[in-house]
Amino acid sequence: MSKPNKSPQGSSAEHDPLEAVELLVWTMLDGDISDGQFAELEKLLSESESARERYVNCVQLHMDLTDHFNPTPTADAVAKAGIPVLGNLQTDSATPFPGPLPTPGQ
Repeated sequence: MSKPNKSPQGSSAEHDPLEAVELLVWTMLDGDISDGQFAELEKLLSESESARERYVNCVQLHMDLTDHFNPTPTADAVAKAGIPVLGNLQTDSATPFPGPLPTPGQ
């Protein structure tokens, strides 16, 4: 599915509020939305249940595509790769936690 033309002049989005919502949602998801466009999107969403449904559909499609093309590694894949799950928990000196972790009751 291709994204709609981002040119608002002469586009069908001028006449169809749902196409305008879709155009603004794609612009937002691309990180290119201006303050004025964001305000317009908020207004359209506050006024129309159909607009809110279109918004949810676009965001869901975006997330589905993101998950498909950038899958989160499974726990097995992380273990096989030797990636420390809690590797970012380090001391201020940027060295691994010194010594064994305490057990409950110690």
